[in-house]
Amino acid sequence: MNLVSLRLRRFRNIDALDQEFGPARHVIYGPNAYGKTSVLEAIHLLALGRSHRTTRDTEVIQYGAGGAYVCGRFQDENQAVSEIEIAITPAGKRLRINHTVVPRLSALLGKVLLVILTPDDLKLVRGAPSHRRRWLDAAISTLDVTYLKRLQEYQHVLKQRNVVLRGRHLGGFDPKLLEVLDQSIVPAGTDVVLARYDFLREFDRHFRSIYASLCANVETADVFYASRVADGPSLKENYERRFEASRAEDFRYATTSFGPHRDDLRLRINGEDAHRFASQGQARTLAIALRLAQMAMIRRRVRRMPIILVDDLPSALDANRASNLLRLLPADGQVFITSTERRYAEEFVGEATYWKLENGKLTLRS
Repeated sequence: MNLVSLRLRRFRNIDALDQEFGPARHVIYGPNAYGKTSVLEAIHLLALGRSHRTTRDTEVIQYGAGGAYVCGRFQDENQAVSEIEIAITPAGKRLRINHTVVPRLSALLGKVLLVILTPDDLKLVRGAPSHRRRWLDAAISTLDVTYLKRLQEYQHVLKQRNVVLRGRHLGGFDPKLLEVLDQSIVPAGTDVVLARYDFLREFDRHFRSIYASLCANVETADVFYASRVADGPSLKENYERRFEASRAEDFRYATTSFGPHRDDLRLRINGEDAHRFASQGQARTLAIALRLAQMAMIRRRVRRMPIILVDDLPSALDANRASNLLRLLPADGQVFITSTERRYAEEFVGEATYWKLENGKLTLRS
């Protein structure tokens, strides 16, 4: 899948942009705050229906404008072209696919496969477990629509259950409703945990190999799912027992204390907890390995190459790791890389199409 053309209107600091792109690698360079990241953000929005920079859609609307508009044309492996349009106003987002209004953003899932590497990925190593759970859920959902539906069911019932538990402290407790909710939340939670274990068994193999390549086999790294329920043939029974055993704690704190919403994705480097012991360079390398392993999983399971976005060519990496990163990016896929300096990008990227971004305009530079 390749991005053929991109049209932006009143998007962040870009008033108007109309640009066509070929396959292979593209480097967008220019000073900070000129809109390089905004271009990648727009591509991400078209692929996944949301920004990677903010949860508030209105933030992408240019200051003083009534709305923003993003349109992309994508060509698949069979040369079929799809057009995706998203209009954003204070009232919400409106999606059209091939000129037809689509009511749900979930219709985008799997249509345009994409992996993005950003400086904020450091949160996947240094940040709270919620960052890693969110990333894990998105990675699995890209490959399995059923998982997304099951996860949404779990989150919906979890929210209802917590409301009922809070009612116990406020004098409005309904034990029969709690029983009904428990009959739904247990199987949904079990399915989420099973799917996460299944995904990470294969993912860890890719992750180990890619991390070793990034650091030239100087270090080792692995990733595993940290849950209060161990993987294995008795997982469903153990989940039910753990859930029942947590009921007293649920009543005490008026919230659901057990389930996949409490689990974590743990990273280790040389056998040690990366969250505590990884250096800044190691943490960045781990975050990059997570993204590249996600790319490998997509290619393995879907047999398609995702579009790769690399925001701010990782200058924090040493020369060898930066060079290894570029070597691991697909030669047969479309890649967009941003950098503040063309000279720095050329040193590591080499042959590519170079665009200079000035005043919200992309200019092709030979």
